[in-house]
Amino acid sequence: MHHTTGLDRMMGGIVMGKELLAQARRKNIKIHAPVLVATIFMAFLPSSGGISGAAVLYSATPGYLRDLVPETYEDATPYALPLTNTVLRVDYMLLLAICMLLVVVLAIAMHPKNPEKMKQIEDQLLDEIDAGRRSVKVQRETPAQRANASRLIMYLFGTVGLLYSLYMLGSQGVEALDLNSFNFLFLSLGILLCANYGPEYYAGLIKDGISGTFGFILQFPFYAGIFGLISATGFGELISQAFTTISTAETWPVIAFLYSGLLNIAVPSGGSKFVIEAPYIIPTTTDLGADMGLILQAYQLGDGLTNLLIPFFALPYLANFRLKFSEVVGYTVPVVGLLLLVICGYLFGMSVLL
Repeated sequence: MHHTTGLDRMMGGIVMGKELLAQARRKNIKIHAPVLVATIFMAFLPSSGGISGAAVLYSATPGYLRDLVPETYEDATPYALPLTNTVLRVDYMLLLAICMLLVVVLAIAMHPKNPEKMKQIEDQLLDEIDAGRRSVKVQRETPAQRANASRLIMYLFGTVGLLYSLYMLGSQGVEALDLNSFNFLFLSLGILLCANYGPEYYAGLIKDGISGTFGFILQFPFYAGIFGLISATGFGELISQAFTTISTAETWPVIAFLYSGLLNIAVPSGGSKFVIEAPYIIPTTTDLGADMGLILQAYQLGDGLTNLLIPFFALPYLANFRLKFSEVVGYTVPVVGLLLLVICGYLFGMSVLL
């Protein structure tokens, strides 16, 4: 199974944001839409930095990391690194909570105080939101329609899948969560949540979702080619040696964080970018004796922070709320600057303590 892109984590916030703005418009509550959308967009940081992040799920998958590093580093690379060693650590969860609190505080501070300067959603968007609230009608008149809308199939497969996932979590704990089990859990939940509408409706939702991720899908073959060049030519070892030369065990997490953020601008896909970076950031971590879990935290934080500055990741928000990137990015830049300092302080402090 392949890891789903960051777009799947956006939709919950987008749906909630639409409803909030629609209710505010109906009740004549003045909310500046660009600030609210920017806040929802910035919530992408703890989302992409949490348990659904590609890098930590890849690392939790048995044998995955060893397949990415040069042969000379295979034995020194962990066979699997459970989420409890990366993003489910108390210090890291506290950091994400602080980051989210700062996002909300700054959003409130930046919100215009003059009602005349506030931009609310347009009438056309409000009508679309109201239309989306209407009940979905599923045809079950002919045998073919009843088969395509079968509740029995959905409840059967969804229940079996969910029970299996819960059994694995109950017997093995969160360490059972890896790339495959995480995706399987959410596949089962999706089937159950759409069970009343049937397989055809669920397949239609997946089709619509994929249409919004075509940009990522198109890029994957190119990322695979970059990985092949790095691993086959020995270029990854040269990069690793360069990082080892300029870093220490204490400074490497901060450098990895900054590097991950910069590369994310060119390769805006957490999973694909990790496949590109792993052949040299893992050996560097091994050579320096740095904490592997902390480096994976740094990778995810760098990846998530610069997402807030990339128009590519903002497109779903802009399209759904009918806004321009220039209307939103002005509220994300100050937050990114502050969080950059907070995260660097956390990574350096933890590297000293560990």
